[in-house]
Amino acid sequence: MEKEKNTTLPAVSFDEFKVPTYEEWKEAAIAALKGAPFDKKMYTKTYEGITLQPIYTLADTDKNAMAQTMPGADEYVRGTNAGGYLTNPWKIAQGLDVVDPAEFNKLAKFELEKGATAVTVQLDKATKQGKAFDAEACGRGLSLQDAADVKAAFDGIDAPLFVAAGASAKPLLGLFKEAGVTPTGVVGADPVGALLADGELPCAMEELLDEMADTIKTAPAGLKVINIDGTVYGHGGASAVQETAYAVATAAYYVKAMVERGIDVNTAAKSVCFTFAIGANFFMEISRLRAAKVVWAQTVKELGGDAEAQKIYIFARTSAFTKTVYDPYVNLLRTTTETFSAVVGGIDAMQVAPFDEPIRQADTQSLRFARNQQLLFKEEFNMTATVDPAGGSYYVETLTAQIVDAVKALIEETGCIFCAVKDGKVQAAVAAVLEERFKNLQLRKDSAVGNNNYANMVEELLPTNCEELKAAKAARAKAAAGKTALADARKALNKGEAVKAAAIEPHRWVEQYEAMRMATEKAAAEGKKVNIFLTNFGPIPKHKGRADFSRSFFEVAHFNVIGNDGFPTAAEAAKAAIDSGADVAVICGTDDVYPEIVPEITKAIKAAKPGMKVYLAGAPGENKEAFDKAGVDQYIHVGANCYQILKAIQEERGIC
Repeated sequence: MEKEKNTTLPAVSFDEFKVPTYEEWKEAAIAALKGAPFDKKMYTKTYEGITLQPIYTLADTDKNAMAQTMPGADEYVRGTNAGGYLTNPWKIAQGLDVVDPAEFNKLAKFELEKGATAVTVQLDKATKQGKAFDAEACGRGLSLQDAADVKAAFDGIDAPLFVAAGASAKPLLGLFKEAGVTPTGVVGADPVGALLADGELPCAMEELLDEMADTIKTAPAGLKVINIDGTVYGHGGASAVQETAYAVATAAYYVKAMVERGIDVNTAAKSVCFTFAIGANFFMEISRLRAAKVVWAQTVKELGGDAEAQKIYIFARTSAFTKTVYDPYVNLLRTTTETFSAVVGGIDAMQVAPFDEPIRQADTQSLRFARNQQLLFKEEFNMTATVDPAGGSYYVETLTAQIVDAVKALIEETGCIFCAVKDGKVQAAVAAVLEERFKNLQLRKDSAVGNNNYANMVEELLPTNCEELKAAKAARAKAAAGKTALADARKALNKGEAVKAAAIEPHRWVEQYEAMRMATEKAAAEGKKVNIFLTNFGPIPKHKGRADFSRSFFEVAHFNVIGNDGFPTAAEAAKAAIDSGADVAVICGTDDVYPEIVPEITKAIKAAKPGMKVYLAGAPGENKEAFDKAGVDQYIHVGANCYQILKAIQEERGIC
């Protein structure tokens, strides 16, 4: 057999490819835009007040000192330990909201056997507030009323717990001690967060800060007893900068208060866990997590803390704000991108909420989906193999630095966080961003698949398990009757006057569209269907684009859209619309024929059926005066307020 010849491959060279300059790229981009304004189309404004550039280059990081830092050092932008997830992988914290302690214990052990490495304990409202169990008011979540409940819930669970304890962790930790259960992880209080969530505190803030100091002094070693609940902002619609800034400001407020009570600054800072809700803006969330590490490190340093105390501890959860009731399986895609952002951004623990969170208590399948999403990132996608995977990205490095500046500026502007909350300053700022989010959804500048765009007309809503939850609460009410240990402890601690402030109500970004569609479906079931007739003019290629746009526009509210292949004359189009018996006729055609056909069709419809609405698909431009005079009621186009137009139709039809 002839020996194979040794073949030396030529060196690969890219010299033939010229590296374009920014100016050359911009010229090519302008040409591709075909007359559309570059500055308007290529820059993106965000809710954080940061404008994203169309492209980032090495020059953008030239003056960015953070871009030259190493993992485990230099304000920890690349993580708080040099080995990243290689040496310290994030904890997979499965969230459980079952009401019964024994059932919780059983489910938690099952989840830990299946791959979870920690447990998120979602307490019911009564437990958080230190009140007796109330089946009507408690909502979802674990009920703990005495030491026996704590024992039943956590006996044999050898894993970190993540517990948002409300205004104070002292009564709950007292039950843990009495039960002989030593928790690890986080059982943390956040009185500022509780005030924003509930609108009140059970006693004076100074008393709650005293309780916080006591828990730090008596807590088991390593247990974090301050849990900054950023989700109260995120689920209220806040921007990533707002959630981060208000959370850091709150943590600094607590650390200062602890130092005043004789606790070492390092001990106080190490007692803090930050909980953030991770939203849908992929790179923004990555960058804000990195920025949070820097801002917290700088804050603790200014307070006198050492390098170890400057290390942030972040617990992340997927956002409830971005989840939908309609087309709920898209929530799986949303939680996937949010988890990806959190992992790349560098978190210490993560809870992926089940995709059906806004609809019902999670079932076995949705819990499995949530758990496996994290396991896939960890075990199959090799996300533990790289330290700071976003490091070196011109975009992420630049955006991180911009968020650091924005967060620090907002902290300075806010001043005393407790004072700002009492005055309503924080609530007003969050409400302004929420309103902007709602407005952009109404205008469809933001797109929520299956809700304000691409609605599924044959969708059947997922069944709820309200009856099962009701039965579980009834059983719990019976079991908890006479259990007063938690409430008694809270009552004994309350001395000063209760504090009140405006609450930040939790929202979901598509709630307006969901309510509108549900109203349509309820009315249709009662025989009040809303019919929309597409008055298509000309052959299919001439009207199809606007007809498809119109169908999608009206189906968002689940109106019944009646289509056709088009009509050759205005008279035939008008007659078909009149004969359809629809509530609204939508003229669909091309701009060149509109000046002639729109007045004719509109006048014919109005003469035969004065109560029938006539809409035009497309912006009227210079013809608006003539079209208005002919009787056109509304114009639908990419700049129209979809929600308001559809809502007005409902109101005219008596659908609320």
